[in-house]
Amino acid sequence: MEFRTRKDRWLVVLLLLMVLFCFVGGLMLLAEPDHRHVVVGVLCLVFSAATVFLCYPVRYTLGERELVVRGGPFRWRIAYENIEKVYPTRNPLASPAWSLSRLRVDHRYRGRSVFILISPERQEEFLRELAARCPHLSLSDERLVKAPAPLPPANLPEPARDKEAQGESKGSV
Repeated sequence: MEFRTRKDRWLVVLLLLMVLFCFVGGLMLLAEPDHRHVVVGVLCLVFSAATVFLCYPVRYTLGERELVVRGGPFRWRIAYENIEKVYPTRNPLASPAWSLSRLRVDHRYRGRSVFILISPERQEEFLRELAARCPHLSLSDERLVKAPAPLPPANLPEPARDKEAQGESKGSV
């Protein structure tokens, strides 16, 4: 199942203005008759292209055995059994997410605890689907946390009482 990234309008507008400003500025510098700023113009064009290349597309796929996060040319594969918890955050760190309404996915990678920030469009549905694929996690208050360990049955006799009862019956014979 695939989820697209949620997009905050202000973030999309900011990114588009930045790319457009660098692109137009680069073209204007390249169009100068004396070519004094050719290097800066080329760098502006490269920066514009790299920004688009790194930021598009962004999507999250719940596969058979893993969550796949795609941000531009990069892919992160997170096996479901390595996911430790998932909870909402507004952390502004750079991540494959176009919104500040994010989910922090804490997971194990090569023996270390790490996290990735994502922003699926339909967060509630994403969490339900992820919970269905992660039996070791339970959905509670818009977050996935480790499922509690099952409690032992309450009406089992204590081993010490059994031994005492057996000792009394042997001693009275």
